[in-house]
Formats: sequence, structure tokens, C-alpha cells
Amino acid sequence: TLAKQAAESLGFDFYHTGALLQKYELVGYTTAAGDYVSTTFYEAFSKGGVYLFDEVDASNPQAVIAFNMAIENLEMTFPNEVVKAHDDFRVIAAANTNGLGATVNYKRNSLDGAFLDRFNRIELAYDTKLERRLALAEFTACGGDNLEVCNQWVDLVQTARRSALTAKIDV
Repeated sequence: TLAKQAAESLGFDFYHTGALLQKYELVGYTTAAGDYVSTTFYEAFSKGGVYLFDEVDASNPQAVIAFNMAIENLEMTFPNEVVKAHDDFRVIAAANTNGLGATVNYKRNSLDGAFLDRFNRIELAYDTKLERRLALAEFTACGGDNLEVCNQWVDLVQTARRSALTAKIDV
């Protein structure tokens, strides 16, 4: 959602993909008849726009290497042509880990240091005020009338999350 909103605020088209298992899912392929089958990455790279590579840490390393080369060189050999990145091409890569491999909750791949160095990292934490407002709204919508009970529950959840993070337990 955040990546799509960024594209909209820039006035750019938005493209995305999830985890890639094969390089052709990134660059496309040519059919037996010689027709090129495009990808969202090709469209964003060649025409401009914001491309979200979601679940990058769950992707096949060979697909990530191809992606890495394209964003480093701003040029990519696709099956149909060599393309220089459009001036309005932007990339966001999203992952459930910090890129250094599996965690307790996420069985993911380590990402190459060269890949990680090409991005500014932003960790998105829970918005505790928003979380509380949503919980209170849901509680009220379900007929709850003792807001103190709901507030105590939110306090408990937020305290447990902080304790888990302090203890370096994945949440």
C-alpha cells in the first residue's frame, strides 16, 4: 500500500511483483513463435514508474542477481532488446526480514551485500496510536461498552510486543 501511495504521489504508474522463482519472471521470455512476453518489471523499466519487488527475500537468488544488475547498471538485456532504464524508473524492494536470512517467523533467503547496498533501508514499525484507535473502533462496533477493558487489552499487546523486541524475539 505504501509503495502504491508513493507512486500516486509522484504521479507515476505503479507496477509490482511478488517473489520471483525464475529469472524469466523478471525479464520475460520469447515464445516459440518469436513473440516477446513482457513483465511488469520490463514495463516499469522501459516506460517509467514505481516498481515494487515484494517478498524479495523469498525470491530465487538467480532472479535477484538479474534484478541487481539492472538497477546497478540502469540497463538490462531483455529477450527482445537491450533497454536503458527510463528516467522515471524507481524501485522499492520489500521484505519481511532485514535481508540477512531466516528468522524465527520467516524462512527466507539471505540477500547479497551488493544488493543490500543499493537500497536505503526503512523499517516500518507498528503505529501504536493507529492500532489503539482501530481496536477501540472495532470494540465499539461489536457492541463493547467498557472502553477501559479494550484499552487494557491494547496496553497488554503493545507491552508484550515491546518486551519481545527487547528480548530480540521475532514478532
